[in-house]
Amino acid sequence: MPRYFFNIMTANGPIDDPEGTELDDLGQARIEAIADARALMSTAMREGRTIFGRSIEICD
Repeated sequence: MPRYFFNIMTANGPIDDPEGTELDDLGQARIEAIADARALMSTAMREGRTIFGRSIEICD
C-alpha cells in the first residue's frame, strides 16, 4: 500500500509531514487532504487565526 505525505505549504516554507499515511491510491489521498484542510481551517477559525494562502501538497 502506498504511503502519502501531506506537507503544508506556507509563505515561510513547507511544514513537512514526517510520517505520512498509508492509503489505497491518490484518490483516497485527495479525500484525506480535503479533510485535513477542513480541520486546519476549523481550528484556525476557533483560535482567531488566519491561514489564507496555505495549501496542502500530496507527495508519495
